[in-house]
Parts: sequence; C-alpha cells; structure tokens
Amino acid sequence: GALLIGEIEHAARGFNKVAVGAWTYTSKFERLDAGATGDATRRTGNRGAYAVADRPLGDIGGVHLDGMLRAGFASGSFNASRQYLGGAVVASRLLESRPDDALGLAVAHVRTSSSFRRQLSFDGGSPGKTETQLELTWRAPLADWVAVVPGAQWVNRPGADANVRDAFVIGMRFEFALQHTWPMVVR
Repeated sequence: GALLIGEIEHAARGFNKVAVGAWTYTSKFERLDAGATGDATRRTGNRGAYAVADRPLGDIGGVHLDGMLRAGFASGSFNASRQYLGGAVVASRLLESRPDDALGLAVAHVRTSSSFRRQLSFDGGSPGKTETQLELTWRAPLADWVAVVPGAQWVNRPGADANVRDAFVIGMRFEFALQHTWPMVVR
C-alpha cells in the first residue's frame, strides 16, 4: 500500500508557514485492540489530519523569538495517539558572541485512543488518557557544516501508562550538512 499525504499551505502575512493537511494509508491494518477483542480482521481507514502555524513573534531586547503551534488527529482504531496538540518557542541571538545559537522550549500533549487503552489494559498496563512532554533544547553550530543539539525532556505518563513513573530524558543530537562542492576530476 501507499501513504498518501496532501497539504495546503497559505502564505499568510507575518507567518513562516500556515498549513492544513491530511493523510491516509491505502493498506489494511489490524486494529490496535485486536488482542483484547479477538478481532484480527485487517481494515482500511488509517487516516488523520493536521494544522500547523509557524511565525516570528518579534524581538525583545535584541533576542529574536519564533513560535509554532500544531494540532492533529488520527483514527483511534489504528493509532495510539488520537489527538495531538503541541507548541514551541525558539529564542535566537541570545548571546552576541554566538548569534546563530538557538534555545527552544516545546510542549506536546496527546490523548490516547480507546482502542489503545483497551489493548494496554488487556496487556496488564494501566491505561491513561494522556501523555505530556516538555522539552528544552539548545542548538549550537560549531561550524557551517556541524551543530550540536543537547536537550532535556520531562515526560508525564510515558506511554500513557499510569503504572509508569514520569521520565526525565537527556539527549545529544549532532547535525551534519554536506553542502561542500567537490571539484570534479576528469581523467
């Protein structure tokens, strides 16, 4: 099967991006709660939609701020997350000596589907209706072609399982951009 995605973007004044989109799979999928219900019949209908708005928020004391909001939903029969709402604020030009660095704060909140909760309960978990994540990241370019991005996340109810304690996660990401033009050698 195929994953089909359609998106309409509007060049709204003052926004980097404003868009709405929808997606669907052409394949058939087994429901998430197939183990709990005993119904392993594969079905169509795995689809969803989303909206996103990204815009500059302005400058405060020489610091530039950008903001983003995103919302989406998916078919609950096939997806653990039925509804999503997230937002972020990114501050750049915090330090005069490092104008390309950026500090970001994001929040993501999902509501789980009843099929996911039914299967989690069947598997011995204690299903919750939500999971929330709060993330702080710092992007620090080291050169034109490499940046380091340390981050920290707090996750409330990981996996939306009430039996699982909140998690604190620390990570490090590296970004490499291969934009170098290599000389062509002909022999």
